[in-house]
Amino acid sequence: MLRCGSACVSDCTPCERVRQVVSALQGVLRGGLERFGPRTVDAYIHRPRFELYDLEQDPDEVTNLAGRPEYAEMVDAFCAKLRQFQEDTEDPWLHKWVYE
Repeated sequence: MLRCGSACVSDCTPCERVRQVVSALQGVLRGGLERFGPRTVDAYIHRPRFELYDLEQDPDEVTNLAGRPEYAEMVDAFCAKLRQFQEDTEDPWLHKWVYE
């Protein structure tokens, strides 16, 4: 559970939650710290294209499994579902599949 001051992030609206996480991350950056919870600050700023986590073994989502060969079929299946959903909903970000 992430806390920012006396507020618990899980007690907030989505907008408030994002604002508190960003505020906490900015404090970490200003303080020169290398970690924000279990992840490095760099891991929050530079996100990989795809992320896949085993939430039972890795509830903090630290070890990204998306790049491992044994999960390639699963990642491909999720990508196909995501792309189909984007096409069905006329997602304006659908064009990113072309250049990424």
